[in-house]
Parts: sequence; C-alpha cells; structure tokens
Amino acid sequence: MSGVEKNTKVHVLLKHVGDAPPLQRKEVAIHREEKLLKVVAFIKKELNSKGGLFVYLKSSFSPNLNEQIGVLLDSFGTDVGDTRKLVLHYALSPAWG
Repeated sequence: MSGVEKNTKVHVLLKHVGDAPPLQRKEVAIHREEKLLKVVAFIKKELNSKGGLFVYLKSSFSPNLNEQIGVLLDSFGTDVGDTRKLVLHYALSPAWG
C-alpha cells in the first residue's frame, strides 16, 4: 500500500448532477479497502432510489464499481485544503460520456 495504513479512511465528496437531488450529507468517510459499490449503495439508500444511478469521476467517466476507494483516491484524488479527497458526481440519468 506504499506506506498508507490499510484502515485509513478516505473522504469522499458527493456532488449531484442534472436531475439528481442533493444529499443531506455531502461528504462521507470510508475505509480505503472498501469498494466503490458501497458508496453507490449509500447514495441509493439516501435517495430512496431503486432505479439506476450513474457515478462519475473527474466529471467524465464511470469507474468500475469493484474498484477500491483507496486506489481511486491515489489515482484521481483532489487536494481540498490540506486534505486529499475523492470527488464523485452522481446522477439519476447519464450526465457525461
């Protein structure tokens, strides 16, 4: 893990796009080894959505739901203040390519 402790939590910013309503909690902390699927399940639960949910990184592509949050942070994280965060955009219909 290149010196990063396994149980470290990643701060994930959740931003709504298009027709998706904003969440009460716009930021969640999740363990690095958890899969993106867990974040998607959280968003769907908060939205009471049984339908599809589209999740994007860098406002352009949808990562694999089986990807670890820590790997996504290491590859696509953004520095917000003095903390590195993973920014995810979510929508109820396709928003970007």
